Amino acid sequence: MIDFELGWRAVPGMFDENDGAALQDAVKLCPPGTSHVELGAWCGRSLAAACEALPVGVVAYSYDNYKEDSQATGGAGKTPREAMALREEVVSHYRQLGKGITAVLGESSASGKLYSGPRVASLLIDDHHSAEQVEANLLAWLPHTAPECTVLLHDYWHPPYGIATTAQRILPSCGFRFIETRGGLGIWRRP
Repeated sequence: MIDFELGWRAVPGMFDENDGAALQDAVKLCPPGTSHVELGAWCGRSLAAACEALPVGVVAYSYDNYKEDSQATGGAGKTPREAMALREEVVSHYRQLGKGITAVLGESSASGKLYSGPRVASLLIDDHHSAEQVEANLLAWLPHTAPECTVLLHDYWHPPYGIATTAQRILPSCGFRFIETRGGLGIWRRP
């Protein structure tokens, strides 16, 4: 049971204070009629942080496949089943507060190809930390982004993952420019 009186930090997860603050700053920039999308939810810690900052008229989408072989397995000391139950608790809590949230059980890049929600003004990529998966996610989700959009990539500079190199190769050609690194997040923004 999550004690939501303590806010998003009460949800188990790997997102630290700097990550949460950077994510909330990006979500606050979303204009009404757009969405915040997170790829890789695990227990829902980042989703809770986003929901605390979600402006009126902005909806949130949370994607995770909860596979045993996911690189997130063991994250926050939870099994996939436990993590999924915690995300559902997060979703239920914020829905009761009037937040529009859609939680999806599915692979993130495949889900991007099927997405039909509002234009994405904030995109958090935090699943399957590999250059190949980040590229697949960017290619699937960038067509759904709003003209003004922030892309946040977790574990950005972690050497074995190749996330920064992939972002630097793809995002500038789509009009994004690198803003900064805050916590473990690489932050890109358009325009």
